[in-house]
Amino acid sequence: MQAVAPDDWADAVRRARGQRLRWAGLWVEEPEAGTLQCLSCFVRGGDYVLLRTRLEGHAPRLASHVPYYPAADRMERHARDLWGIEFIGHPDGRRWTRHQ
Repeated sequence: MQAVAPDDWADAVRRARGQRLRWAGLWVEEPEAGTLQCLSCFVRGGDYVLLRTRLEGHAPRLASHVPYYPAADRMERHARDLWGIEFIGHPDGRRWTRHQ
C-alpha cells in the first residue's frame, strides 16, 4: 500500500496510467471521526497496487480518476453521495446513490 498526500492523488493516478496499470476499484473508510481514507486499487499481471490518501475536514476534495480511468465514474459518484467527497475534474455531477 502506498500512502499519497491528497495534493499528489492526480500525479499518482497519472503514474499508474503511464505504467499501464488497470484500475480495479475505489472505496472510502472512516478510520476515526472527522477523517476519511480514500483507497484505490490497480492491477497488472496479477500484482496489486493500493493507493491510500487521508482526507480531513468537513469539505474533502480529491482529484478525479475518471479522466484517466473512465470506469471510476460510478465509484466516485457513489463515494461523493455517501461521504461528501468532491472529485475535482469529474465530468458527471449527477447523483448515483439514491437515499430513500
